[in-house]
Amino acid sequence: MKNKTFFFANYEGLRESKSVTASLTVPDANAHNGQLPDSSGNLVNVGVNPLVRPFLELFPLPNGASLGGGLAELRTARKQPTREDYGLVRIDYQLTDKDQLFGRYVMDDGDTIVPFQSTFVPGFPGERILRNQYLVLSWQRLFRQNLLNDAKVNFNRTRYVAEVANSYPLSISLVANRPVGVMAIAGLPALGNNLIFPLGTSSNTFEFIDNLSHQRGHMNWKFGADIKRMQINGPFDLFIDAEYLFLGAGQSGGQFFVPRSANPPLESFLVGAPTVYLGTDPAFANSDRGFRQTYLGFYAQND
Repeated sequence: MKNKTFFFANYEGLRESKSVTASLTVPDANAHNGQLPDSSGNLVNVGVNPLVRPFLELFPLPNGASLGGGLAELRTARKQPTREDYGLVRIDYQLTDKDQLFGRYVMDDGDTIVPFQSTFVPGFPGERILRNQYLVLSWQRLFRQNLLNDAKVNFNRTRYVAEVANSYPLSISLVANRPVGVMAIAGLPALGNNLIFPLGTSSNTFEFIDNLSHQRGHMNWKFGADIKRMQINGPFDLFIDAEYLFLGAGQSGGQFFVPRSANPPLESFLVGAPTVYLGTDPAFANSDRGFRQTYLGFYAQND
């Protein structure tokens, strides 16, 4: 083993925790009680639909100045922790005078909690996950002084996903066991999780490469092959968690909504009169997809 084996290892790590601040508009205390000002500034009791109450409570009470129209300012801060670990191992081994082996493995693994991934309304954090692995094995064989072969096997696995990192016993989706979708109220930040999440893919790449060099007289012949198999998997759950849009026009209990306050969009939310609902038919809700591709490459060269 002496003077035949060489190895190298490396590790790097990152730990970070920082505070992220946000300033946003939320319903004020009166709005939480179903009271909104009219055009004269007098409070009108529009009430709160019992079905809406659990979603209304997801808006924190304000701690800043009143903005009028049943709205006020909220200033808040949340922690954003991040972790990343990187490692590398490499080995070179002289098997014989004519055979040389080489191997390398690299891993990069990390995750972070994003407190305001979907909205500035606190309580809807997301998680970003990254895990990449790379492996290469090589065998170099000198058959004769003028005949050399170099064979490599590669395996790469990458995974990235941005997903919801919160759960409530609430859902507006037509599909069971989904996280809270979006309540979009004109004049307010979105309440809930952005409909693009979970977002990401995991991929596997298997590759075999072989190169043969043959020196014959003044000619240098080279032959090679590259065989690659790629796999890409991932959910594409767009709009499965559903969205209600409140613009101040809609229906509630089979009756057309007629605003009584100076803030029709917020009032339509309180009474449960959405303008639009976007969702996914449960029969077509499975968005897991797998893509496969095989690549073949060959060459012959004479220098």
